[in-house]
Amino acid sequence: FSSRRRHTRYIGDWSSDVCSSDLIMMGLDVTHQAIATKTRLEDILETKTVTGKNIVSLMSSLSDIEIVREIFPDGTPVHDAFVTAYLVDDTLTNGKFVNIEIETKSELSLGQSVIDTNSVTGRKKNVYWMNQVNDDKLFEIIKSASSKLP
Repeated sequence: FSSRRRHTRYIGDWSSDVCSSDLIMMGLDVTHQAIATKTRLEDILETKTVTGKNIVSLMSSLSDIEIVREIFPDGTPVHDAFVTAYLVDDTLTNGKFVNIEIETKSELSLGQSVIDTNSVTGRKKNVYWMNQVNDDKLFEIIKSASSKLP
């Protein structure tokens, strides 16, 4: 997704002449595709490191919660480690440059991200919205990092 490097979005009008940054959004659309299955956790444990053991403990800590088991019967989604892995390898996800606005007026959807995936609003595109993940690659990164640490 190399084109994201060419686009810059200023963070707020107040800082447009001081600070700029690419905005990349990785919401639950992506992290819910990265499931820490029993097989994947066992694979991380094969590193036989304290780090691997701690990562598995963290990733499986929500697995006993009933609602998590209902929504994700095969394992729990990976959130924080996902973002860290993306910083290691930004080819981990795919997405598109879209307009995203945060709903600020509706009682029903206050705070919701409204993503114009098909450019129907005509609004200026402002965020790279990641909506696909290479989940196998994610767990390879996690396992590799685990094997290199104590």
